[in-house]
Amino acid sequence: MIRLLKAFWACFAGAYAISTQYRAEFLLYMLSGVTPLIMMFVWISIARTGAVDGHGGAWFAAYFLVAYGVRQFNPIWLTRELDSEVRLGRLSVQLMRPLNPYWRLLAWHVSDMAIRGPIVFLFIPLALWISGGYAELSFENAPFFVLAAVAGMLLHFHMEYLLGLSAFWTDQSLAFEGFYLTLFSLLGGLVVPINLFPEAVRDLILLTPFPYIFGFPAGIALGVPDNAALLRGFLIQGGWLLVLGSLGQILWRRGLRRYGAAGA
Repeated sequence: MIRLLKAFWACFAGAYAISTQYRAEFLLYMLSGVTPLIMMFVWISIARTGAVDGHGGAWFAAYFLVAYGVRQFNPIWLTRELDSEVRLGRLSVQLMRPLNPYWRLLAWHVSDMAIRGPIVFLFIPLALWISGGYAELSFENAPFFVLAAVAGMLLHFHMEYLLGLSAFWTDQSLAFEGFYLTLFSLLGGLVVPINLFPEAVRDLILLTPFPYIFGFPAGIALGVPDNAALLRGFLIQGGWLLVLGSLGQILWRRGLRRYGAAGA
């Protein structure tokens, strides 16, 4: 375990050093994830004509600002990187190293979070203060929010990892990613808060992994789920993590056999 942690830290430090050389590119990536901010203004405009399910403009500002913050800790690059490594044969170099490429990719993912963090932590508090969203936050739920956000990050990482592994069998993994990102936005709470869906639709959505990436953590920050819903949400989130993690291990082993058989 200690050797793994040291190796992970070395990968993280290397990824962080490389990424900081492309700060302008990171700012562009952050700007590309502004869907929650756009939807914030849309829902605030709607709320001006009357409360939506009892929520006013300040509530929507707080929700989408928190969702934007969570979104920034879920970068979208893993599928493309893994797809490129498999198709171009660059994965062979990674396989010669003593560390499973999974940990290198996770270290890159975490380094992205470390770079985006200071910018997000400066912008969101200011935006919450200007919009009046602070009054809508449930600060006593902060530990649960952090736990849900970290678990959501790992959910997104494993979803992208699985899509990237599909490159062992098909050259359409990026097309799958496009479909995933559509569901990721529509069912994840980036366009419509999960609690505003009709009850029957909401119950179905809550069985999928998508709302537990953004909508569930954002809802916790605003005190939306009661204790029973909070426990159920964590159980489903943990269940999906277990399923996706196990599936990733299976596909990795089978994909490597196919990759080796192709002569790489």
